[in-house]
Formats: sequence, structure tokens, C-alpha cells
Amino acid sequence: MNQAHSLSHGSGTSAPAAVIKELSFCKTTARDLAAWLRDLPKANIGEYSRQLYMALTELSHLKATPDLRLQLLEQLRPEVARIIRQLEKAHLLNSVLLDARANRIANLCHSLQHHLNSGYKQIAADLKTKKSGMLVLAIQRTLHGLFLSLSRSYLAYRVVPQGLWFEAHQMYRLISHYGLMAQNVKDPLLETVQEQTLEEAYACVLLLGCARANQMRQGDIKVLVEQLPGWAGLVDIQGVDEPQTVFAVALTTDTPPRYRALLNLEGRSH
Repeated sequence: MNQAHSLSHGSGTSAPAAVIKELSFCKTTARDLAAWLRDLPKANIGEYSRQLYMALTELSHLKATPDLRLQLLEQLRPEVARIIRQLEKAHLLNSVLLDARANRIANLCHSLQHHLNSGYKQIAADLKTKKSGMLVLAIQRTLHGLFLSLSRSYLAYRVVPQGLWFEAHQMYRLISHYGLMAQNVKDPLLETVQEQTLEEAYACVLLLGCARANQMRQGDIKVLVEQLPGWAGLVDIQGVDEPQTVFAVALTTDTPPRYRALLNLEGRSH
């Protein structure tokens, strides 16, 4: 695999307008958010998901330092993962053809994950001019969120969200710019490994894009998604001219990896 375009120094990230100073549903601290989350009616999936959606939407418009935003998102992230799993199990993984209600549930799952991804991407945008531990964590969380968004699109046999590939490639450009490929990040949401490097987080997205998962059965897609984080370390992201290169990636486009043999790379720039 390889990039077919050169790295630019911008992150390509964008963020919603920050227009509020405090959260309306709790005090704007990680401790108070954790207490609010503990009191949510988790047995009521509909209300639980509605409250989480409201919190994520409000947080996306909050004026906050990267450190505070990261603390808040880290509290919300496992809750979002839990409710999406419950919604998928109840409504999305029982049929290939989704009815109107299941489509609404699929849209809700996408929106929850999208708002979470956007929050971490916003942190990366705020920190993109300075290499830091917070930047590393924000990039890994963004890439893993994009991996989950892609996997859910395949599981529901839906179109991949517009911009997903561009955002993933932009995170890799940021990784490459600061030489962060080998930075390890612990992640409790990973199922088969406890941590991953930033290059492995990006490779997970690429591998899923190469797998033609939209042509697979749901059960096989689930197994693939669970195992890919453990396989990502076997991937080499290298020059497009290397003889072992099978897939090529155009980092400035919103496109998945493509077979190198099918691309016209004559006269390309690096």
C-alpha cells in the first residue's frame, strides 16, 4: 500500500462552530459528566441513545480546550460503543434488507459515531501544529472511529459515508508529517489487542476497504472486523514503486485503496 500523492502540512480537519460556553445537562467537567452518565436510564435504549445524542451534539458546539474536550469525549466513548452495540444487535444484524425503522436506527448509529469522531477530529485540528501525546490519542481515536463507521456501513450494506476516506487519509498525512507511525496507544475498545500504533490504526481502515466486505455475509464481516486490529501489524505502508506494493492510496481524495495494477501512475507527482 502507498500514498500516490505528497503530504501537505494542513490536517484537512474541520469542526462545528464553537458557540456555547457550558453544557446544559451537567457541569462542564469530566467528573460531572461521568456522574450524569451513571444516572442515565440504560435499560431504556431509546431514551439512553437520545440523551447521548443530545450530549454529543452539544459538546460539538462547546468552546473548550483540547484537554477538556478530550476528557469529556473519553467519558462518552465507551457509552456510545455500548449503545450502538445494543441497537445493532436488536435492529440491524437480523436482516440484510432494512425496513424503515431499522434504517432510522442505522442513521442514529451513524450519527452517534459521526459526532464522536468529529469531536476527536476537532482536537486533532486544534493540536495539529504541535506534536503531543494528546494529538496522538486524538488521531488514534479518530481513525478507530472511522474504522467502526466503515464496518457498520458494510454490516448494514449501506453506502460508505461521504468524506470517510478523505478524513482517514488526512489523519495519516498528519501522522506522516510528525513521524508518529510507531506511536502506541492503548484502547479498551479493541477486541483482540490491547493497543495499536497509529500506522496500524490507519492500516485497519485500509484493510477493511480492500476486503470487499460489501460482498460478504454479515457474520463473516463481524469476524473480519474483530480480527483486523490484530492483523494490521502485518501490513507495510511503502512506496508505490516498491515491487511488493499491491494497493495504492491517493491521500488527497475521498477514495479507498485501489489495486496498483489498475491505476495509471504514469507522470504522477510525489
